[in-house]
Amino acid sequence: MLFLPLGKYPFRCKAVGSFFTNKLEHMDTKKLLFTFFSVLCYSLSTACTFVPDSFCKTYQSTSDSPTFVGKIVSIDDFGIDLEIIEILRGEEINQTIRIWDGTDFDCNGNWSLAAAGIGQLNDTVILILDKIVELENEWDVIGDYRRRDPYSATTELSMSGEVVSGFLSGLTFAPPEFRILSLNYLDFIQQIIEMTTCPVITNIDEVINLEITKINNPFNTELRIQTKQIIQHGFIKLYNANGQMAYTLNVNQQNELEINTSHLPGGIYFLEIWADEKRLDVIKLVKM
Repeated sequence: MLFLPLGKYPFRCKAVGSFFTNKLEHMDTKKLLFTFFSVLCYSLSTACTFVPDSFCKTYQSTSDSPTFVGKIVSIDDFGIDLEIIEILRGEEINQTIRIWDGTDFDCNGNWSLAAAGIGQLNDTVILILDKIVELENEWDVIGDYRRRDPYSATTELSMSGEVVSGFLSGLTFAPPEFRILSLNYLDFIQQIIEMTTCPVITNIDEVINLEITKINNPFNTELRIQTKQIIQHGFIKLYNANGQMAYTLNVNQQNELEINTSHLPGGIYFLEIWADEKRLDVIKLVKM
């Protein structure tokens, strides 16, 4: 978990700027640096903007926490009821479980852990939860579940159809194009739940190293791809505009691929190229 100064406190920035403007001419470099870092440390110690870890990193670091896929079937003032669709980790004999509100905390304002914030009625969600073994709140029930803190770690994902969405994996401070924010459910199981390391999107320099020398875009009944480098062990995946996987193919020691796409409807597609558990490139394609 990381903390950053909050942007909602402009008076701090204004005060710091004014201080440096007035004092700059009368301070030597050492004093200036000392003052700067003192102000910075104060800002960091009093601010509390949270930058959460990815779901994959959270899942691997909370090995004892039960994890469920389920549908929200009831919402009230103190929690929600979740109908279990699949148990990803842990054990549970009940088909419907109770998830109580977590313990709210104060950090420059109240940060709510109300379970109702997880989603709406009939939403399908994936949750990493705490089993209640000690009472923290008057509504807690031993043996039920408590909402985990979603601010410092990604503990909740949403599902629509077969697509899982949320901060699945990637570097915390990376821009969206360098994060994995959605996956087909089967890919989610294979790449996030069953893997021992979290998949990451490689940096720009590594992406450039994969040189695509030929691709017919737009394409029609066949998609042809040629890369300068030989892909030793990897796969390609083709997604439609709704994030649903339309095609997948394993790639082993190849640099030329021909894919029959005659069965695919026309529209926009996204091609992912993976090698050694890393996504090397994402290409927007159009089928005529």
